[in-house]
Amino acid sequence: MEIDTSLLPVAGTFCLMAVLIEGWVMALIRYLNIKPLKHLFPGYRYLVRSHVDFALMAALLFVVYLVLKSLELSPSTLTISALITGALYNPLGFLVQAIKPELTESDSKSLKIVILLGFIPATYGFGSVCILIIISLLTEAPF
Repeated sequence: MEIDTSLLPVAGTFCLMAVLIEGWVMALIRYLNIKPLKHLFPGYRYLVRSHVDFALMAALLFVVYLVLKSLELSPSTLTISALITGALYNPLGFLVQAIKPELTESDSKSLKIVILLGFIPATYGFGSVCILIIISLLTEAPF
């Protein structure tokens, strides 16, 4: 399977589905007080953060896809892979904390390293695309 920019909206759609599912779960917990869901997600505020982060990642993936298509740019396979990995991985940290909120109070250095390493794909992917777009726009600018 070839990895190209057409996978960005696919990943964005997965993020958007997570937004919808988490939204319903939060509504069921908050308004209907569904005890099994409350028990599954004791860290409600982290569920909210995951929900918001998935929404942001979905929007960013869709926008990046549209801008790349508009400017006829093709980032490397590594950049696209990093974008997708980062967009899906970042919100998962909050989802894990929603299920196990005690992880946030851990002094485990290895846990903190895993969390920090998770930022690398998104930073590389979005950063690379930003640089690619800036270079493209500056080289085509009429000044």
